[in-house]
Amino acid sequence: MGNVVLPTVIQGPAYISISGQVLYTEKEISVDQNTESWNPESAYGPLGQRHKSRKDVLSFKPVGMITNGLLNFLYSAHLTPTAIGKSIITGAGGSGVVLVSSISENKTYTWRRGGISKPPGLALKPTSTAFGAMAVTCIGKDAVQPLDANWWLAAEGAAGADTSFDQTKIISDIYSGALGARGAPYNAMGGMNGFDLDFGFETVDVPASDVGIADIILRGLSTSATFAPSNLTEAQVNTLVRLQDATAVLPGQPYAKELEDLVITGTQVGWIFSLNAMGAKRANKIYQVGAHRHTMIEFVNQRLWTAGVPEALFGFTAPS
Repeated sequence: MGNVVLPTVIQGPAYISISGQVLYTEKEISVDQNTESWNPESAYGPLGQRHKSRKDVLSFKPVGMITNGLLNFLYSAHLTPTAIGKSIITGAGGSGVVLVSSISENKTYTWRRGGISKPPGLALKPTSTAFGAMAVTCIGKDAVQPLDANWWLAAEGAAGADTSFDQTKIISDIYSGALGARGAPYNAMGGMNGFDLDFGFETVDVPASDVGIADIILRGLSTSATFAPSNLTEAQVNTLVRLQDATAVLPGQPYAKELEDLVITGTQVGWIFSLNAMGAKRANKIYQVGAHRHTMIEFVNQRLWTAGVPEALFGFTAPS
């Protein structure tokens, strides 16, 4: 009888580095190879799939360390919207290099060219760490021939050591929300399950038939926030959504027509996060015994320019 093929198990924790910025993760780093193909036709039917393009998408959830440097890195486009129209693969020198360091193997796996294609959301609540899932997309190196041995991946190296992990920066605070210059209760709104902030990030691939994907360009930005109001009446929620009366949102008008900032403040640790020019879009409710009336209110943004220069969509202030 033949021998059984014995498995060689490869596993273990890892951290990721994007253009030099190290990110530790809560759990795994998943790599999904998105491959696009085409199939030539003939009188005898399809001849067989042929390659068109590919990109590797690395998905993970950062461990939740909040620092000025990390926030500036993750949300750089929302802080400086002039990035629209530019490549998501940024940086100087070793531009766009993405490394996954496998700690138990003591190995580094390096993609030659990649960048953030989906920033993480912010989960501002006492029952979660700060960051949601994010994605990094990698393509072939520019100015390098596809037949080069290092066009896509560099040779494996040693993982080395990193000393940036700091558990004291992993924050799970209690937060309060304030809308514009409004008074009570809109200047201190609570959330039944905190506040969830989302950072819209629209990209477009630039195809080139000879290499597949030549670049990935940032095309659009947006922000939104959802929470279940804990201290608002039904009438007060309806006021925020502006269903009727003089401030009603009419067809064709932006939901954020009053251009009010939504400011979320940590009441214990003290981080402050601001989404600029926001307005309530909708609010869901439930009429049930034992269930809180308000299940969700959603705020969306309006883009602003000053003298032709786009204004920031997001801001933050560290604890004093």
